[in-house]
Amino acid sequence: MAASKSNITLLLVGASSFLSGVALGFLMTPKSGKDNLKWITGQADDIVDWLDQRSRSVLDKTERRLNNLKSNMHKSIPDLYLATENLTMDESELID
Repeated sequence: MAASKSNITLLLVGASSFLSGVALGFLMTPKSGKDNLKWITGQADDIVDWLDQRSRSVLDKTERRLNNLKSNMHKSIPDLYLATENLTMDESELID
């Protein structure tokens, strides 16, 4: 229990230190606030576009693999309705 509290504390201290450093870096930069905001907005747009492209790619690949799996399943497993369609059985065959 003490180890998990220590890890959480360490994570919180590390995250807050990182965010403080980022905020201080933006305050100390020679660029104006508007320039920084434009840069951040541009970077965020690029990240969103990249994530959208990657997610579409993953979805397309997954859909193709599922379709291949479905078609391979149908090829390897016979259709029992078609296989037994011509078989006839009457009651006399059921009784020994």
